[in-house]
Amino acid sequence: MRKIFINILLLTTISISAQAKLFDKKAIKLSTSTLLDKIKGGWAGQVIGVTY
Repeated sequence: MRKIFINILLLTTISISAQAKLFDKKAIKLSTSTLLDKIKGGWAGQVIGVTY
């Protein structure tokens, strides 16, 4: 019974994640300077998070 439950749970999880990918088809356009700013901000946040 437990094995069946785990298989159903796994199948449901895979189905939900596949559906989410089908509907997520938006393209975002960023300028090079905006992208670079976001990358630097993420890097700074990571460094600060690891430091403290």
